[in-house]
Amino acid sequence: MQEFARRLKAARLAAGFPTAVSLARHMALDRRRLTHWETGYACPKMQELVQLCNTLNVEPNALVPARRASPMPRISSVRRAGGIKRVVVGK
Repeated sequence: MQEFARRLKAARLAAGFPTAVSLARHMALDRRRLTHWETGYACPKMQELVQLCNTLNVEPNALVPARRASPMPRISSVRRAGGIKRVVVGK
């Protein structure tokens, strides 16, 4: 969430809104809601994200960081328990 918050603040400033409160007023949102987004305390709902992107004139990809693919788990050993193979997954 911190990456989203950082990107949101940068986009807000680039769009000419000097404070989160000024953007919140422009979007008719509660100032606390926008402040929570900018501090990483919360994330906007999809409809709010669309409104935010339209207001700031940015694509959603500019605000929402790409997810990193989870690395495949490493198999650390294979054990036999009562004739059944068990795979033990490491971190």
